[in-house]
Amino acid sequence: MKRLAVHFSSPIVAWLTFALAVAAFCTFGDSLAVYVAALILAWALWGTSLNIIWGYAGALSLAQMGFAAIGAFSVAVLCKDEQINFWLAVLVGMVLAVALSVVVGYVTLNLRGFAFAVMTLITSLLIVVLLTSWEPAGRTTGVVVAASPGEITIGSWSLDLGSDKGLVILLAVANAVTLVLCGWLERTRAGRFVVALREDEPLAASLGVHPLKYRVLAFMLSAAVASLAGSLYALTLKFITPSLFSFHASVTLIACVVLGGLGYRFGPLVGAAVYIGLTQWLHVGGDYSDALSGALLIVIVLFAQMGILGLLKQGIDKLTGKQPAHQSDEKPTDELETQTGAMAHD
Repeated sequence: MKRLAVHFSSPIVAWLTFALAVAAFCTFGDSLAVYVAALILAWALWGTSLNIIWGYAGALSLAQMGFAAIGAFSVAVLCKDEQINFWLAVLVGMVLAVALSVVVGYVTLNLRGFAFAVMTLITSLLIVVLLTSWEPAGRTTGVVVAASPGEITIGSWSLDLGSDKGLVILLAVANAVTLVLCGWLERTRAGRFVVALREDEPLAASLGVHPLKYRVLAFMLSAAVASLAGSLYALTLKFITPSLFSFHASVTLIACVVLGGLGYRFGPLVGAAVYIGLTQWLHVGGDYSDALSGALLIVIVLFAQMGILGLLKQGIDKLTGKQPAHQSDEKPTDELETQTGAMAHD
């Protein structure tokens, strides 16, 4: 049983499960199932952007809605009447989102906790207000997304990335690349500095880690991922309005990240699969979907604060006899001081 638990906790199992799920939806799913799969993957990518700044850097950002709106409307407006290539429009959205994140980051990342969350929420709301008053974005009525990401052709085989199944594959690849990037970030010196600031900022700063610099870098990366997610989300929906990026969307995003497991690389993907999948099913199956969605969020807060992956890890630790980190005899501050000090003076 212990050996089985160790193998089950391997990242290879997570990657294999992800690949098999995508293949199953594309092969056996009907049009509705494929659409829900695309929504899940879009929200998972969106959730990863929040996980980078909140799960890794420890700063709850509600600006992810605004960054995603920039990516979504960049594609919708710039690709109208095929004025510009889809991928160039995606790049424009990412550049704009990253540029805004630098400005907002340097102004707000010195704030802590609730103050930072409120400032980033204000940023998102301002972006939505600007989009609502912008004629090319359709104001409050919205705009049709007529973009096409192109197609892949290998010999006699071709795949239209704008088709339902092609979009699922495109979103799956985007998620996979982002997850690989997050895994790489966890092993880099900059990534460890970011985590060190989350764990004990005064100690990390005393050892030479510049708090604002590394938090802004994490914020920039999260903004780029959020903008990409917004572009692909718009491509999935085919029609967008500024109201799609309201505070309600922030609550959904937080629910996905927390349910899956805050700070876990695959947490947003697991959380989106459960939360978005369930809420979409409730929308189809009943008239009380909003109330049931709210009840689900309450259950998350009360009974799953560690998230699904946190609970799973706790169960595996018990099976393997591994002592949980908070019960360890090692002092977290001593370990942090050793690692951060070595990296800072490297």
